Amino acid sequence: GVSEFCKQKNIGFLAYSPLAQGLLSGNFDKDVKNVQEKIRQANILFNEPVYTRAIKVVKVVEDVAAEIGATPSQVALKWVMERDVVVSVLSGIRKLKHLEENIHAVDIPLTEEHLKKLDEASLNFQNTLPQGLELWIGDNSKENLEKLGIKA
Repeated sequence: GVSEFCKQKNIGFLAYSPLAQGLLSGNFDKDVKNVQEKIRQANILFNEPVYTRAIKVVKVVEDVAAEIGATPSQVALKWVMERDVVVSVLSGIRKLKHLEENIHAVDIPLTEEHLKKLDEASLNFQNTLPQGLELWIGDNSKENLEKLGIKA
């Protein structure tokens, strides 16, 4: 994939949305019906059946965070930063406390076992998505989503 290409060509990778539009921060209700922000409701991650599947990854991130005394955001950021091709992450914040929290992600200790759990949860999630679904780009119009079996 992209990371292998970057590694072969010695190209650094800037990770966009390492918190999955805030989902991996652990700050969202487990029931998608309680997600109030319109901007989030427009994102495929915050719509069923994708949301329920993605929450399983959030649970693993939260479990690792609890185990090591970190926040879910810190775990998610560190998980991405552990990739050898990642040179930086691009993460939006709304409050100074979130920036301060995120900065400390570099200090948290993720073991190989933690990384394996996180990678496995992510891969399991990705494998449940319909082929052709684009999480970030592409044509996720109502018609195309319905072709993939997703109620839009």
